[in-house]
Amino acid sequence: KVFQHHVHINYADNGAGFDVQKVFDNDSEAFGLRNMQSRVGFLNGEMNIDSTPGEGARFTLQVPI
Repeated sequence: KVFQHHVHINYADNGAGFDVQKVFDNDSEAFGLRNMQSRVGFLNGEMNIDSTPGEGARFTLQVPI
């Protein structure tokens, strides 16, 4: 999507990575990520997470201004 008048934040690393679905299925592991998603959603934004174990992670946040 192309957004005008939005703040875009992209973060990527080459760390350990994780299985996104598995983390969200385990309530005790995803507290911080769910908190981030909730706050971005409250601002009518979007947060996408792309990660694979052993291959790092990529987070993309878009929030209207």
